[in-house]
Amino acid sequence: MKAVCIEKAMKAISALTLLLVIFAIVPAPQAMQGITSPKNNPDSPSRVIVKFSPNSGLNFSTGKSGAAVSGLAAIDEINRRLRIKDIKPLLKKVAVASGERRFDNVFLLTVPPGVSAETAAAEYAALPGVEYAEPDYEAELHAITNDTYLSHQWGLHNYGQGHYLIIRNPGYENDKMVIVFGKPEADIKAADVIVNPPDNTVTTVVAIIDTGVDTDHPDLEGKMWNNPREIPDNGIDDDNNGYIDDIFGWDFSTSNEFFEADMEDNDPTDYFGHGTHCAGIVAATENNGIGIAGTSPNTKIMALKIFPTALTSKMARAVIYAADNGADVVSMSFGLPYRSYLLEEAVSYAYEKGVVLCASSGNSGTEEYNYPAAFDKTIAIGASNDSDFVAYFSTIGDHIDIVAPGLAILSLRADTTDMYQDDEPWVHIVGEDYYLASGTSMSCPMAAGVAAYLRSVSSGLIPEKVREIMQAAADDIVDPYGQGLNLPGPDIYSGYGRINLMQTLAIAPKVRAYINAPEIGEIISGAVDITGSADGDDFVSYSLEYGAGANPTEYNTISSSFDPVTDGPLAVWDTDGISGRYSIKLKVGEYNEYKRSIFIANEAMARIRYPEEGDTLSNIVNIVADAYSTDFSHLVLDYGSGTSPTSWTEIVTVTAPASGDVIAGWLVESLPEGQYTLRLSVYSTTKLEMQTELHVNIRSIFSSENAWKLKIDADVALLANYGDIDNDDINEIILGTTEGVKIFEPDGTPDNTSPAVNIANNFIVPPAVGRLDNDNIEDFVVVGADPARLYGFRSGGADFEYPLNSPPNIEDYSGMEYDFTTLFLKDIDGDGRDEIHLVIVDRFGAVTYMFDAESGLTQIFSGVSMHLPMDMNDDGQDELYQYLNTTGMIRQLDLDGNVVANTAPMLNGKRFYCRGLTAYDIDNDDRPELIASGFYTETGYWLYAYDENLVLKPGWPHPMGIDDFIVPTVPIFGDIDGDGAPEYFCADFDVSYSYVHAWNLDGSAFVPGNPDGFFTIIPRPGRINMLVLSDVNNDGRADIIACTNDDLFFTYRVQRIYAWDLSGDLIGGFPIITAPEIPLSSGSSFRFIPTLGDIDKNGYIDLVMPAADSSLIFMDFVGMSYDSANSLAPVWRYNRRLNGIGQYVESPVTVNDGQNGRPGEFRLGQNYPNPFNPDTRIEFALPAKGHVTISIYDILGRKVKTLLDETIPAGSHAIDWNGQDDEGNSLPSGIYLYGIKAGEYNLARKMVLIK
Repeated sequence: MKAVCIEKAMKAISALTLLLVIFAIVPAPQAMQGITSPKNNPDSPSRVIVKFSPNSGLNFSTGKSGAAVSGLAAIDEINRRLRIKDIKPLLKKVAVASGERRFDNVFLLTVPPGVSAETAAAEYAALPGVEYAEPDYEAELHAITNDTYLSHQWGLHNYGQGHYLIIRNPGYENDKMVIVFGKPEADIKAADVIVNPPDNTVTTVVAIIDTGVDTDHPDLEGKMWNNPREIPDNGIDDDNNGYIDDIFGWDFSTSNEFFEADMEDNDPTDYFGHGTHCAGIVAATENNGIGIAGTSPNTKIMALKIFPTALTSKMARAVIYAADNGADVVSMSFGLPYRSYLLEEAVSYAYEKGVVLCASSGNSGTEEYNYPAAFDKTIAIGASNDSDFVAYFSTIGDHIDIVAPGLAILSLRADTTDMYQDDEPWVHIVGEDYYLASGTSMSCPMAAGVAAYLRSVSSGLIPEKVREIMQAAADDIVDPYGQGLNLPGPDIYSGYGRINLMQTLAIAPKVRAYINAPEIGEIISGAVDITGSADGDDFVSYSLEYGAGANPTEYNTISSSFDPVTDGPLAVWDTDGISGRYSIKLKVGEYNEYKRSIFIANEAMARIRYPEEGDTLSNIVNIVADAYSTDFSHLVLDYGSGTSPTSWTEIVTVTAPASGDVIAGWLVESLPEGQYTLRLSVYSTTKLEMQTELHVNIRSIFSSENAWKLKIDADVALLANYGDIDNDDINEIILGTTEGVKIFEPDGTPDNTSPAVNIANNFIVPPAVGRLDNDNIEDFVVVGADPARLYGFRSGGADFEYPLNSPPNIEDYSGMEYDFTTLFLKDIDGDGRDEIHLVIVDRFGAVTYMFDAESGLTQIFSGVSMHLPMDMNDDGQDELYQYLNTTGMIRQLDLDGNVVANTAPMLNGKRFYCRGLTAYDIDNDDRPELIASGFYTETGYWLYAYDENLVLKPGWPHPMGIDDFIVPTVPIFGDIDGDGAPEYFCADFDVSYSYVHAWNLDGSAFVPGNPDGFFTIIPRPGRINMLVLSDVNNDGRADIIACTNDDLFFTYRVQRIYAWDLSGDLIGGFPIITAPEIPLSSGSSFRFIPTLGDIDKNGYIDLVMPAADSSLIFMDFVGMSYDSANSLAPVWRYNRRLNGIGQYVESPVTVNDGQNGRPGEFRLGQNYPNPFNPDTRIEFALPAKGHVTISIYDILGRKVKTLLDETIPAGSHAIDWNGQDDEGNSLPSGIYLYGIKAGEYNLARKMVLIK
């Protein structure tokens, strides 16, 4: 049954591959901007350099004839005679701020064709007021470096020479590499910098987060970053950064050269080519007699591999690694169409640590946001071409900062790779080791190289100043596409313009701030020598500071000085009396700050902060600890059974020191209940330095009086149902299995009274509950697979069974929802008796059946893969809404099967593939609308809303921003923010992680700025199942709930249930571990779904769900009042009956918290204070004398204290609680519930105990 999911996973991998590489692989059209002939002979200078005297009175403007006017008669005469019209200053005005005033009067004068620059220079030089004049000679590339392909690197130096470009022809395997000619000076002005490199540079590090890097490429010899404190291949984390033998970087991708699932490791080898190409653009070795030259000569490459499983979490971890291990600049040539808060948080973390972050804008050629480029703290890079226009493919928008050459960029080829091999093999390869590619993926590392060069000459320059300087130095592209536009200044096409390396370095602050020691992450103690450089032409003073944490918000002074230091001692820091993670900052001038994080260990420490001694633990527990020592090697966390264990089981070994950090998640739900000892050991490189133990009690969440878990000796259906089928005023739980039907009471007791439990068949299709007769008692229907039969069990009539013409598809419950066999009951003709509806979809097609309990099969609809009856015209009888998967048609039928209306949605000539029909009253007219969700190839998922007769609602459809290779769940509707208007939600997963999306009813993202409605991410690997809604935090609003199974690669085989509030925050007590170790069995991968309702009829929410380890779980959320208005479920998967689709019902309890308690009114007030420690007061009011019980529960619904249990008079009352349980034990910090029962009233509230 895993075949469906794995096949979709492979599609997802291919799609993620495309997503990452699309920023590099763009077609080159036959008629492309930038294919031009050389304008001038490169040996003939076209400009004259003239320096005027400071007091010459020069003031250039443009005269009526178009000639340049200086205000000096002799100069103007030459300008007029020689037709000089184009005059530019050598440096922009911004350079004045850097102190370069000696170049203020140097100008570049362009001479027209036919005019000798040498002759013109001689004429200007002879005039008074001119200090010197000379031709602006072009340096030939072979005179700059001896790199063999340098002439093809037009982005570095473009004098109109020929360079390689790929011409794309229609079809496949027919593209051609040709020589084309660009426009002189359409480059980043690197030639002069190469010839006259700046002095006193420091080595910088650029992290390439990509497909890895070919670390053995001959043109990267000596250019790879080497982790300075890591000893290669000794199997030890020498630098204690949590990564063993990370010499060149790290492979986060969990893949090998065959793109198979593998563990992450220290080998970031590039098997695709994209990352190596980017690395060469930044830092290929220059003047080595081969290949090409990089943009920044004094830069090392840190290789961080995230491909092919380029997940958001891996991107974030790579950014964090780069920041923690000394990267000056990060280059990110990839993008996501949605805003990831995890990735944004990682980017902010790196930015705050002083890292410059560059990201490619994308290759759509349209105005849109891609992330991380659209984050505020990244420098967004578009692409320019060899004619100094914006490249046709470059994504545009108001977030673009600058552009850099991105068309036909020659760089390195990773060994044996060919990025375009699927469509155009071998066409892009130059020689054996070089490769031609286009895209903003190439622009990004070129900009990153400029940023690295800037930081090399002005080390410690803060990220925002790097951005400002690169913007100020850029050459404005006034006409972005060569179509006659005039857009001076920043615009959405090129930002501030094309980067200019020479100008960038010219206006850099002339100071340096750099720390040599202590090294990054080094564990130090006592008196510490801090060495480095604080100097420069504009040096005035420096200061050294320290603060707690990796990104301190406050700093304390270590020392300061007015004397410059070059590679010498800056201060001696006495660290006695402090321990933990700290950061030091060297500040020189206004804009240069160098930060370095270290760990201080002036003592050995092994301390578990959480849990505390004697705590009772359930579910999964995050262990928080301090663990460090001088000469720290590693920590070990283990546990043993009892108070004096004779054997120990390791939880985790960590090679990084801890200071109030979560060092492990302990999955205690898999352990037998009882007392355990938790042990933390801290080791130096020579011995055990310190050890601590504490005792805890482990109790399963399913061992309380309000929860249970039963083992089932069969595979279980993905959904359990419930109903009061015996009319005893208590619901029974009905579960289908491969070995028959199982029925249980809410306390877990088997109920074998129904004849259904005696039928031998495979009932893996989830059962349906409704009313098949008119006795007002619930009945149920099940479908057997072998033999294929429909069974009905009635309270007011005879049971029945009917044969099925087609066997139900029971193979796809691990796949996507639209493939499920679905069974439900709904009254369609208004007679009070439900009809039976069965939809079967398999590889042979689709068929929908309708049955009547009395007469059997009534209708068959062939080719119908989705079927939804509802009364949209409010005539008391339903219409039938169906989707035909063979034609893409959505149709409306009457009860006789006649077609009333139909529609076939189209977009750009493509058909709509419907993936779900649901219904909801979106316009508050007391009638539901039909909601159809599905996708178009290439344009992704859309949501349609229809009125009666399939008339499209105004303002619809809504794009969901989800690509067509993803398969989201069918959207559900509900009001989670309490504003009276519904929102809608869906979920999806990729090869490892899962995501929840949320939109407002108008189609805008519920979280502003997220084009795909991104709402939250599952924090651990897994495949999320269909969403449900219910209020599980008692705030009066619906919350989002979902079960998550293991991921496709089986790296985290834990089934759990998550719940989120309207902020996307995980609700306390979640996740709930339902299967701590998912077995590799046929039914373990089903898309299990929790069912919520007041099953035991005590007024509180209950949850029942089959689990992946072939069990059934039940939880009573005592204190969480059940309100059907917050548990809307308008589709088959979690609503027992479809009658009353999408209708609000009155909440069973109404409380006005704004009034004081008076006789005649019931009220339960919010405790005060809240949060509290340890005492709090609870106030309540009764309308009449009666027996009152007030109890305290933990977040898992276990009663910890009976606060009141007696008869009291009417009126206002108050009672205090001291934070202790019934045994007098002080309870730990956490979320607690207090619930009151008084006659017909039953209500609970939440409170927070903080210690």
